[in-house]
Amino acid sequence: MLDIPLLKFISNRDNYSRFRKHIKSHTIVRETVTLLADIDEYFNMYPDTNVIDWNHFQVWFNMVKHSSWDVEKKAVYDTIFKRIDAHGVVEREIVNKFIELDYTAQVREICDKIIRGDKSSLDAVPMVLDRYLDEIGNAGKDDEDYFVTSNLADILNDLVRSKGMEWRLEDLNVSIGPVHGGDFVIVGARPETGKTTFLCSEFTHMVTQLPEDAGAIIFNNEEDGRKIFARLVQSALKYTLMDIAVDEQKAEQKYIDTVGRLDRIKVVHKENNLSIHDIDRYLKNGNYGLVGINVLDKVRGFEKDESEVSRMRKLAQFVRNLAIKYKTCIIAVMQADASAEGKAWLDQSQLYGTKTGVQGEADVIIMIGHSGDIDTRYLSVAKNKLPGGPRAVPAERHGKFDVRFDQERGRYESKKY
Repeated sequence: MLDIPLLKFISNRDNYSRFRKHIKSHTIVRETVTLLADIDEYFNMYPDTNVIDWNHFQVWFNMVKHSSWDVEKKAVYDTIFKRIDAHGVVEREIVNKFIELDYTAQVREICDKIIRGDKSSLDAVPMVLDRYLDEIGNAGKDDEDYFVTSNLADILNDLVRSKGMEWRLEDLNVSIGPVHGGDFVIVGARPETGKTTFLCSEFTHMVTQLPEDAGAIIFNNEEDGRKIFARLVQSALKYTLMDIAVDEQKAEQKYIDTVGRLDRIKVVHKENNLSIHDIDRYLKNGNYGLVGINVLDKVRGFEKDESEVSRMRKLAQFVRNLAIKYKTCIIAVMQADASAEGKAWLDQSQLYGTKTGVQGEADVIIMIGHSGDIDTRYLSVAKNKLPGGPRAVPAERHGKFDVRFDQERGRYESKKY
């Protein structure tokens, strides 16, 4: 009987509640139609039962539900119950098929709402598909697969001792320590403060700490993408543009020697048209241990939300999930609001278009202030949830550092260390 795996699968209350609506009577045999109705009644009668005990169900079925049936008819179902009870782990293909049906219904519901004039957006469809792909990947896993390792040495090696990327700016190594795949860092500052230079200064140092087959990518939706690449070369070599122009072939080879290859840090430029789905697509098709977003505020997505605060919160949640999904460190630049203009020391409340939602998603928030000094910037580590590293100083976890800003050479440099 082909429906045995199906009945085994929905003998779990959670599976039954979620997937029952997708089982159509014309696709199953007559006996299964009867059992589906009886399972629904059984779960209602025994609300504390999460998984059906088929021996108990058989007694209830014969003595209570269908006591008037003749022995011959009951014998058919007795055989079915024994086969269900003896059936092993449900085949993954069956689980996947029901998950597919569930998400298909969700997509159809979104489309129906749009047709009816609802504020829903097709932007929601890729997110449903992402959840579908994630669940398909996890289908069939046991609860044991989700327990965090209790091996303290492994945890310390992953989080503190190794596998992280250290900052070029030593002040941040002292305050934050290395960053790892899955970390989400926000850098906030006013326009023309040096946010792009900060990304380039750090990326050209961090990328060299990645495995040889991994690279970095910067998503740019602000200034000309070609300028970003030129800034990367400046930052890596600590050259001015004139230094590069003197012998560009020599500068190019030195850049390759420094970061590993010419395209080790890729730049994607889509001014005013970069969406969350663009970012997801690029990350899905590449191997990037380090990701920059310049700037997050302008990334398209969740425009149907009623407020900018709500949109930014969902945007930050989406980026946080990308960092976890692709096991990469994402450093996203954001604008600071008008209250930060001309101020040296900024706090996280000054991120544009936010209250607490965006701040809650980030592991680290670095605010960059500028009070008028051409060659000085003021870094405040406004939030820091990371465990630190070998050179971290606990007293500096939320440190404030005035640092040297060399715009001509694309570098941030420590004054203290």
